[in-house]
Amino acid sequence: MNISHLLEGHSLKKIANAVEELSSEYRSHRGSLIDSREKALAYVLYRAPATAAVMRRVLEELPEVDIASACDCGAGAGVSVEPFREVFPLVRITLLEQNERLVDLGKEIHGQPPGMLWKRADLRKTHFDLHDLYLFSYSLNEVEEGEARTLVRKAFQKTKKFLVVIEPGTPVGYKRILSIREALIEEGGFVIAPCPHMNECPLANGDWCHFSERVSRTKEHKFVKGGTLGYEDEKYAYLVVSKNNIPPNGERILRTPRKEKFGIVAAVCAEKGLEEKTFSKKDKELYSAVKKRGWGDTLPML
Repeated sequence: MNISHLLEGHSLKKIANAVEELSSEYRSHRGSLIDSREKALAYVLYRAPATAAVMRRVLEELPEVDIASACDCGAGAGVSVEPFREVFPLVRITLLEQNERLVDLGKEIHGQPPGMLWKRADLRKTHFDLHDLYLFSYSLNEVEEGEARTLVRKAFQKTKKFLVVIEPGTPVGYKRILSIREALIEEGGFVIAPCPHMNECPLANGDWCHFSERVSRTKEHKFVKGGTLGYEDEKYAYLVVSKNNIPPNGERILRTPRKEKFGIVAAVCAEKGLEEKTFSKKDKELYSAVKKRGWGDTLPML
């Protein structure tokens, strides 16, 4: 999402100050009050690159089936629009967002082409329509756990194919994913990613399932982040649930694989739980395939 042209007439220093104000409000658990165009720009400039990159990565986990309509619940300024269009030949996108400033900015960024519908809505009170795909991206952390479970149940009843949830890659975000996973399995859903099974998470207490996506930074992004590196690593947790009984995507690599003299050692989540698998250099085909895989990828099916 390129918003550089929208920054004209705005001081980057003021945008950076707005970012700090929003962050302070969030850390104090008062919620981030986006009540001006400047704050809306600050929020999007700060969060959009990483959010879009993670969305794209997660949406690519879905099987190659026709997805003609999608609904983003808690859409912000429409960060999901580009990832949606890059991954699927969407005909209809519905964007649900309560904050008026973010909706206005989203319309300014994306316009209002045919098939794109913005709805100002409190997710806890909204009516869900039929869609092929429902997405909750970094939006369920704004409601209580019981409300989050109710929301995803309602959305899952209205999805024709998939429901996707993305949360911060923190212990709290992971626990929220586990709670939602349990609710959707009870609702009759089939987990296809990141888990290769429908069993309880095998990770021990104190550990949590999360992944990382590297994101390039623009000069504006670096300024408001107060960083010097040309990239950042966004940690996230996620869940992809299908309405139909589709096989999981495969055994998931949970850590960066270790390269040893004899081959590669990878910690994976498998159908029977956690396993540490060794891939010897002697098995050239398998070793070559695994060598190209990293944290968060699935093992090759050979």
